[in-house]
Amino acid sequence: MSVEANAKTRHQPAHPLSGKSASPPKLVRVNPSAEKTADREKAEYEKIQLRIKRLEQLLTFESQIRAVGSLKELQFCVVNEALQFLNATQIFFVERKFRLRDRVRIGAVSHVSMVDPNSTSVVALEDVFREELTQFLARGSEGEITPQPFYLPMGIAADAEVEAAAEHPNNSVLVPLFDAQDKPVGCLVFFSEDGAICTELPIVKRVAEAVQYAWQGFLPSRKMPTRIGLKKLVGLSLMLLVLAALFVRIPLSAHAPVEMVASDPGVVAAPINGVVREVLVDANVEVEKGTPLFQYEDTVLLSELKIAEQAWSVANAKLKRAQQSSFGEGTGKRDLAIAQAELDLALSQLEFAKAKFSKTTVKAPQKGVVILDRKSDWQGKPVSVGQKVMEIAQVSNVEARIDLAVSDAIVLQKDAKAQLYLDTNPLNALDAVVFSASYRASLDAANDLSFPVSAKLKEGTNYTPRIGSRGTAQIYGEDVSLGFYVFRRPLAAVRQWVGW
Repeated sequence: MSVEANAKTRHQPAHPLSGKSASPPKLVRVNPSAEKTADREKAEYEKIQLRIKRLEQLLTFESQIRAVGSLKELQFCVVNEALQFLNATQIFFVERKFRLRDRVRIGAVSHVSMVDPNSTSVVALEDVFREELTQFLARGSEGEITPQPFYLPMGIAADAEVEAAAEHPNNSVLVPLFDAQDKPVGCLVFFSEDGAICTELPIVKRVAEAVQYAWQGFLPSRKMPTRIGLKKLVGLSLMLLVLAALFVRIPLSAHAPVEMVASDPGVVAAPINGVVREVLVDANVEVEKGTPLFQYEDTVLLSELKIAEQAWSVANAKLKRAQQSSFGEGTGKRDLAIAQAELDLALSQLEFAKAKFSKTTVKAPQKGVVILDRKSDWQGKPVSVGQKVMEIAQVSNVEARIDLAVSDAIVLQKDAKAQLYLDTNPLNALDAVVFSASYRASLDAANDLSFPVSAKLKEGTNYTPRIGSRGTAQIYGEDVSLGFYVFRRPLAAVRQWVGW
């Protein structure tokens, strides 16, 4: 046996079960090109899955910014949600001030709930963003959403020295945003420490387009400037017209309750002291002169009349006896003078009793209409001499009594104009002229302080209102401006409350 055979035999181990030597193992060779192909396919698959995931995140981001309800929500959503699928460390939402074209303001920053506008770092960042945005717009790229890579110094502060951008690789991307008229309104700034954001410019542009579309919905519309200018012109014209109308002179007027009363009525007063037994007429009834109006209780007066008659009879008898005795003794002539005086006194008392008794029935002094509140208020009521019980007035002789409230008091000139709007005839206003106005306020029927004003109807009025008719009167005073007419009461209230 050769050495080679021995070697082969020695390297072949015995089978653990059979005890025989095992056959030599077969060698399997792997193709290196197949392994590389599998790794490449796996990498391509993972890359496709990553792109699909980022696409889903981008679509979710676009749906989120479409659902925001305000510009503040949009800013917060952009700077925080875009970090989920972008290789950025921080995102800045920058607004451009419309009234100050060379100023910008950082509205929101990633991972920051509130931006302090007075912070040193914020002010320094705003200066850098303003410079970059100005340079971009100076190239005449308004209206184009073009990502612009640039270098943003790390650890920037107000006293930090900003190094030249040419000495450092770009680590940030600025994307300008425009309104519907292609006017710049701000920008988005994406920052990453390793500069990876500069390799994602297509995604950054897509994000900026979605943000710009959402932002335009919260900007004030600038369409149809001619129409807006016309509205402003109309509004300004109306305002000037209102201001000019405030200086128009109109008569100052006031409203007050009015009642039609009798003019120069005949007053029926109590002629004697006593108690009213019965009112013989009704209110608003036309009576003739001499018609009985009311009657007193005459029991006491009748008794006084009878006593006076008896006293007169006694005095008359005494006089006759004195006359007969005067022909005898000398004292008879003296008694005759006394008896005559007593008879005269009794006669005077009798005539007075008859006069009082004759006044127990009061009669109308003139022809007219009875003005009386209620009959039941006078029946059984004691009255004194001169107390007014009722009035007798002429139907055609009426006037207006106006109770002008103290708060509505205006300066009334002589023969001031007034218009009466009565409840019984609301469609026809009666023209009247003021002839009397009191300077002292008194309590009216409603227990309110008011100035009594009397007015008479103008001559030629074809309608004579009934006595007792009520309504509203409008009294006209001196001419004042419309502004004073409108703001008279508020000014009076303010002055009374403030005190000057």
